[in-house]
Amino acid sequence: MPFSCKAIHIHQGGAMIRYRPHLEGSAARFEPLWALAASSLIILGLLWPSCSAAFYPGLLAASFLIVARPCSRWTAYAFVAPYFLLLGLAVWQPVFPWITGLLLALLLGELAGRLLYLLLRQAGHLRLLVLPCAWFCFDYAFARIPGFNRMQMIPLLAPVALRTEALALCAAWGPSLVLFFLAAIAGALILLVLRAAGCRVGDQRTVVLAGALLAAGCLALGIGLAGYRAVPSSGRTVRIAVARGVPSRGSSVQTAEELAQYHQTRRDAYLALDWPADADIYVLPETELGLWDRQNRIDQAYRDAYLSLARQLGGLTVLCVTEGDSVSQTDRHFSALLLDDTRFYGLSAKRFLVPFSESDRYTPGTRFDVYDTPAGKVGLAICYDFQGPTAGKLKANGAELLLAPFNDSGFGRVYQHLHRTSVVMQAAQLALPVAMANEGGIAQIVDGRGRILAERNGPGTGVIDETLMLDSRQSLYLLFGRWAALAFAIASAGWLFFLFASGMVCFFRQRTIRKLAGRKDRVD
Repeated sequence: MPFSCKAIHIHQGGAMIRYRPHLEGSAARFEPLWALAASSLIILGLLWPSCSAAFYPGLLAASFLIVARPCSRWTAYAFVAPYFLLLGLAVWQPVFPWITGLLLALLLGELAGRLLYLLLRQAGHLRLLVLPCAWFCFDYAFARIPGFNRMQMIPLLAPVALRTEALALCAAWGPSLVLFFLAAIAGALILLVLRAAGCRVGDQRTVVLAGALLAAGCLALGIGLAGYRAVPSSGRTVRIAVARGVPSRGSSVQTAEELAQYHQTRRDAYLALDWPADADIYVLPETELGLWDRQNRIDQAYRDAYLSLARQLGGLTVLCVTEGDSVSQTDRHFSALLLDDTRFYGLSAKRFLVPFSESDRYTPGTRFDVYDTPAGKVGLAICYDFQGPTAGKLKANGAELLLAPFNDSGFGRVYQHLHRTSVVMQAAQLALPVAMANEGGIAQIVDGRGRILAERNGPGTGVIDETLMLDSRQSLYLLFGRWAALAFAIASAGWLFFLFASGMVCFFRQRTIRKLAGRKDRVD
């Protein structure tokens, strides 16, 4: 009998209590498989974005397993394993050899499963809070804490990040708090439904907690949706065109003349695309199209070529160059250059470098300049910059629009989808439109509400263009959501650490008792 709804009456203290048991018999043995299925549904949207709605039944199924009965260690491991396997095989694979990524995923999955099991055991009647708080802390740490945010993890909200309800909530609370609210509401609903059906799950304190979580979650969701609908729909607009794809790379180069010809060939190939004639801004992908010498001793021909390119395109242009100093020969950057046909507005060096492949060759940038142009106040961010606080700092410095060259060549569709959703979520929570060109992944134009106005994917090289409204407003997330997330991060991390420390104390105490009992048996 997998799930019994047969009523059972018992007498306790003279009073008759009616309840229905939860998982029974063979069903309990299949709990790890149920957990595996629930976790797979949650992340299904990363593999097939059209199946993103599967996130919600997967979340309900996971909440049922946690609420309905004590969770075994194998169940906890089965729940976290799909996430880490996908991380190792689809995200880390271009950085590590596949066998290394697989071993790291298995090891981290085992550690995360043990930790989740320990927290659930120690939480008692507060176990309803464990999964929401654990998800929140995990997501918040790898998105906000320096050092942690340099690691490419899978944001737990990524499977549903393109859905309107998720964007509306991110605009007010940020993805980490949205995760907490969704998981808390799912757990509270499951518990209250089971109690209404007569199942003996939790106690009166748990029911009160579930009611409070449901009310708080619904209130937070209501605030987010109301704020999202109140966004103004008119303002100053610009027309933006971005490129997707890469021309033929050509052969290797040996001399400075061959390198200059190589760069010219690539610039000509991008110039030959079907660009709209009336765009205000043109964005090229993250691919090296020339050199920039801060001393202006060896790059004058390059500078003339950049101005010629902007003149032929007919508007504000963004392209990527290797920036260096011919005198000191230090601080070699990979930078985005902003210019029009008459002047250079500036360069923004890439602040967050991809480990190993870029960090060994370039120096990270440290400036977060915003440029006042005829098209508005513009910030520049290059690809992996979205892994850190770059977009937030540019918004704080007054940016109304973010121009973002990307290069997802050599990465699979899961990694490309993560980059896509990262841009969308940050655009929504910061109220910052983003124009994203991409060499090998998804090119898209996203407004300040996180809505994708135009996109291009698939093989080949091409251009997309769209009219985009500049956005100088402060989102609800910037006004109060980020402070609420910080306060909750401190509180939830403290509570989870207390549970972990209590569990470790119990573990060592029990081990000491077993050792003493063994010695006593040997003496006897």
